[in-house]
Amino acid sequence: MVHRIQSSGVSESAVSVAGNFRDRCVEDAKISTDPSRKDLPIRSFVGGKDEYLGPSGKVYDQWIKVRDLGSKHGYNNIDETVFPQKRSCSDCRLRFGHTLDR
Repeated sequence: MVHRIQSSGVSESAVSVAGNFRDRCVEDAKISTDPSRKDLPIRSFVGGKDEYLGPSGKVYDQWIKVRDLGSKHGYNNIDETVFPQKRSCSDCRLRFGHTLDR
């Protein structure tokens, strides 16, 4: 799940909570080229014990792929937080505000 935090209709950040990516809804030609994208905070939160989406999970490579795609397109403020003791990270987005200054 991706949460966008907006103000006045302008995206200020994006948060992925145990997100997955299978080349859906993302097309190279439609990725923003707005200069502000380089500073847009994009954060991923995942549980370290998540057997599906965590760092040792079956589809963790999907996060790596979309992270690298964002970097390739000039998004320079991408970060991941792994909560080592969590299986699920459904409540992790609550900590997002504390990560914006990274």
